[in-house]
Amino acid sequence: MSQSSWLLIYRDVNASRSYALCALLIPLSCMVTSLLIIDFFYHSHNHQQRSRLLQRICHDANEVLGILLIIPLLSIIQVVLLLLRLQYMRLFRIYQNKQHPSEFTAVLSRGCLLQKKVTIYYYFKTKTIKRGNE
Repeated sequence: MSQSSWLLIYRDVNASRSYALCALLIPLSCMVTSLLIIDFFYHSHNHQQRSRLLQRICHDANEVLGILLIIPLLSIIQVVLLLLRLQYMRLFRIYQNKQHPSEFTAVLSRGCLLQKKVTIYYYFKTKTIKRGNE
């Protein structure tokens, strides 16, 4: 957005930081998890050839938790899904058009890793809001 025609009127610094953190950690955690899953199934018959981390995870799951492993896993999945949903609803920035003060552009999260811009029109006399694509 050019500074000559748009004015930044709102910026959430924490939303931008958490967006950058999610953009880095989500792909990284997916890669690590997929490597552990591949290692688990590739060495399913010979447990000694698995990586040390996977051996410790399997040993702890069998020894300590057993069947109760499902409760912490479901809790972790639920918390992760809630955090992803909250990240998806964040508003990063709002810009106002200098030539047309009733035109605003909001920068939102799209799918937790991407961003989208939404044009909004606010009519001051009637106090009504209309999206740009309506």
